[in-house]
Amino acid sequence: MNELLGYFPCLVIWGPRQCGKTILSTMLRPKWKYFDLENPQTFDKIHEDMNFFFNQNNTDIIIDEAQLSSKLFQVLRGVIDEKRELNNRFILTGSSSPELLKNTTETLAGRVAMVELSPFKVNELQESPLPIFYSIFDNELSTDNLNFFNKLKPIVSQQKLFTHFLEGGYPTPLLSNNKVVHKNWME
Repeated sequence: MNELLGYFPCLVIWGPRQCGKTILSTMLRPKWKYFDLENPQTFDKIHEDMNFFFNQNNTDIIIDEAQLSSKLFQVLRGVIDEKRELNNRFILTGSSSPELLKNTTETLAGRVAMVELSPFKVNELQESPLPIFYSIFDNELSTDNLNFFNKLKPIVSQQKLFTHFLEGGYPTPLLSNNKVVHKNWME
């Protein structure tokens, strides 16, 4: 993601709620100013006069839950275009939503890199490599390598896979390592 910020003025990190977008963005740029649009005071502060806000904050900012403001994308486009050659300026996060994707791809096209974040996968939790199945994408698909499927063996037990399916891959309950939290999360 650091590399993407080197090529683009803005990085959008999107995905389902609670998958770690905010934590990741603040870890990537811990010294940047952080604004959360779910906070009504922050939302009002930014929207009261967006031009003033971006005159005061035209670089090194993280805006969380950006999907809540379609106007933000329109104004940000102009802010980016004023200094188009300057990259590594903004991180936006947002929950998976048609509004976020539409505003990003239509309004900020060519100005933004997008990264989709998902909950933990079972192989990540088991600290194991991706299953060998994924190596099929390394080669051109042909009749000869279709036999590859017959040789596949699971690297995670059925029980672990079932447990992961029930618990999900969201960081908060998983990292708590608390059976009560896990049980309540699944209900």
